[in-house]
Amino acid sequence: MKTIGKVVVVTAGLIAVSSFLKAQGYEEASYVSLQKDGRFELRKYAPHLVAEVDCKGSGKNGANNAFMTLFNYIGGKNTGSQKVAMTVPVVKKDNELPETKIAMTVPVIKKATEAESEVMQFVMPAKYTMADLPTPNNKAVRIKEVPEKIMASIRFSGTGRMAEMKKEEEKLRQYIKSKGWTIKPVPVEHAYYNAPFIPPFLRRNEVLLELEPSGLPTK
Repeated sequence: MKTIGKVVVVTAGLIAVSSFLKAQGYEEASYVSLQKDGRFELRKYAPHLVAEVDCKGSGKNGANNAFMTLFNYIGGKNTGSQKVAMTVPVVKKDNELPETKIAMTVPVIKKATEAESEVMQFVMPAKYTMADLPTPNNKAVRIKEVPEKIMASIRFSGTGRMAEMKKEEEKLRQYIKSKGWTIKPVPVEHAYYNAPFIPPFLRRNEVLLELEPSGLPTK
C-alpha cells in the first residue's frame, strides 16, 4: 500500500483534553461514528472547509511560522477584520514520498506542492461556506474544501512521537486488512488533541487512514 505523505493533526498550544475543549466551546470537525472496536473506530467525516498555508523553514520553526500565519488569519487579518472561532483539529502535512510500487494519486490528498515539504491547516467552523468565509489578507493562506470521507482510526495515549505513530499505524493497517477494507492512496493522518503541557498518559493521539467506501458498514 502506498503512502504519498503524512498528515499530522495537531491542536493549538492552549488546548487541553477533548472533554475540556468541548466544555470551552471549541468545535471539532464533524463526523459520524460508523463502528467501534476497542481503540479502533470507523468514521464518516462531513465535508468541511480548511485554511492552509505552506510551512516555510524546517522543523519546529516552519510549523510555528505556519501556525501563527493561520492564527493571525482567524484572529482578524482578513476581509472585514472578522474573528473566526478556533476549532480542532489543526492539520499538518508532511509531503514525504517514500518508495512505492503504486502510482501516486484530505485531509488532504497531496495538498503540499513539490516545492514545499509541509502544509498546515486549520479546520473552519461548520457554519461557514466558501461564499461567506472571510478572505485572508495574507496571500499565503489558501481556503480549500475537503469532501466527505471515511476514515479508520486508532486511539492511544503517550507523547505521539513519530516512533509511536508508526507503531500504531502498523496496528491500524493490520486491523483494516483483517476487515477486508481498502485503504485509499492518500496521506496518513497523525492526530494530536492536546497541548504539550498535558501529561502523556492523559493525551489523546490518533492515527487515521482514509478508506474506499465500498464494502464498509454504513449508518
